[in-house]
Amino acid sequence: MIEIGVAGIRFDQLGSEHFAAFAFSEEQVLDACVHVKKRTQSTAVVILCTCDRIEVWYERSKTDVVEPFLRSLSLSVLGWKEKVYQKHGQEALSHLFCLGCGLLSPLFGEDQIISQIQAGVAISRLAGCASPLLEYLFREAVTTAKRVQSSVDLQVPDQSVADFVEARLSSLAQNRILVIGSSALARLVSAHLVSKGYEVSMTFRDLEKADLLLPDHVKAIAYAHRFALLGEVEAVVSATKGMEYTLTYEQVEGPLLLIDLAGVPDIDPKLAGKEGITLVRLHAECVPLPRREEAKAAAMAIIEADLAKVTAYLSYRKDVPLIQERAEQAALDLLYRLHHQLKEYKVPDELRQILYESARKAFSHQLYEQKKGESSLKRFDLTRVLMDGQQGYAGDPPVSLTAFHTREKEGWNLTQLSFGSHTSTHMDSPHHMLEGNRSLDTYPPERFFVTAYVMDCTKLDVLETSSLPPRDLAYEAIIFYTASGDNSFILKEDAVAHLLEQGVRIFGFDKPNPDGEADMAFPLHHQILAADGLIIENLTNLEPILGKCVELVCLPLLFKDSDGSPVRVVATLRS
Repeated sequence: MIEIGVAGIRFDQLGSEHFAAFAFSEEQVLDACVHVKKRTQSTAVVILCTCDRIEVWYERSKTDVVEPFLRSLSLSVLGWKEKVYQKHGQEALSHLFCLGCGLLSPLFGEDQIISQIQAGVAISRLAGCASPLLEYLFREAVTTAKRVQSSVDLQVPDQSVADFVEARLSSLAQNRILVIGSSALARLVSAHLVSKGYEVSMTFRDLEKADLLLPDHVKAIAYAHRFALLGEVEAVVSATKGMEYTLTYEQVEGPLLLIDLAGVPDIDPKLAGKEGITLVRLHAECVPLPRREEAKAAAMAIIEADLAKVTAYLSYRKDVPLIQERAEQAALDLLYRLHHQLKEYKVPDELRQILYESARKAFSHQLYEQKKGESSLKRFDLTRVLMDGQQGYAGDPPVSLTAFHTREKEGWNLTQLSFGSHTSTHMDSPHHMLEGNRSLDTYPPERFFVTAYVMDCTKLDVLETSSLPPRDLAYEAIIFYTASGDNSFILKEDAVAHLLEQGVRIFGFDKPNPDGEADMAFPLHHQILAADGLIIENLTNLEPILGKCVELVCLPLLFKDSDGSPVRVVATLRS
């Protein structure tokens, strides 16, 4: 698990009167980093300040960070503790990447968060509170955010919002509308309303930009002159990206319809209670945003791919010094082995240095790739748990797990085990049913390490040879998934014969008996075991590896003349 965490407070929905409490100077943040690191004995601390939240990030904290975090910024513990959110490990890492891309911002998709993340790390470094791990994670989050911002338009406006505004305006007697803001959403809404016959004025903080941004047939006015139009319109639509109110309680009189489309409230919420005022917030309405959701999905695909790379790197990060040392030693060894040839051809020292650096980089690359491959491994336990009282086949001994010694009495725990050799997830040997054939203890260990194909048979009633997976998958074992034997799946003998001819020697089932309880002749058992095949029964947890080739380890207990044995079965999947 990644030993990082985050605790934070979102204040954007609390009202602008609270914003001043979260306006911290660089010196305050620097002091807060030192305070939190000291009080929590964390390896590293970064405090991140954005337009809508403040967060403390920490590595390997020995105590809870919430109270030291609040006290370090002079925020009341009693007043703010219940508003603090916390995330740890992989969840915190995913949060960081989504935050950096603007997916968690009230101004959805905004890119200012990138510079704010960089500033937070820089202040932490100045305070001596940063660490290689946190710096790496924040750097990777910024890199991903830049990729997302350059390839995905997260601030794409949705026509559904314009339709929503039009529906809200439909009851008005007049058609004069003021739109505050010149964002892409404000321009879309303005253009739509004009197309429906409304007379629209749009505000610009810089009127020189109006020629470039103003939709056709929309009138441009200075943002500072917006109040002069309030008495001439019946409705105001506000869609800015700012953090301050465009309209406050004192500035507006009714009757007036106010529609707030901004992520952070543009219009003072107190206006909702003022006589003659109707206030509608897009945030509170269930308006579908299909284009935003599409953009978000594209961003998440990039984030998840980059997170996978970061997680893989973290899994072998501790080995990096050793990799670098081995690469350097291998490059030096190459020069040593080529000494006479280099001398014979009078290779200059500069070329020797180039050869050394190229070899070091090549060896490093190969070692890193090897570690990446190892980090991509996923292991699945396919074994059912043995439990006391567990029943097996009719007539077989039940499982008995009895405390023989206890820590309270003897000073240690020791359990007495009693069960049959064909209990729970187990392996059948030829000695199980055939006279004079091999028992499990006679097989070499390598027989229990194989490549297996996991076949989904849930939609098959009968498995013929034509339905078998192709042999180019190079599997030595096959596992049949039937959803715990709930269907009437039948494995045909000709299919088994074909598999045996192809060299398959381990047959696995999630069923307790591939022949079925009613068939006491056990034809499949005899067919497989007579060909020196082995059978594993009662496998579980196969769903994640259906249709995959896995590296299978299935180790039975080693006892003399074993006709069968419980096995611990583990599948390794290389992604």
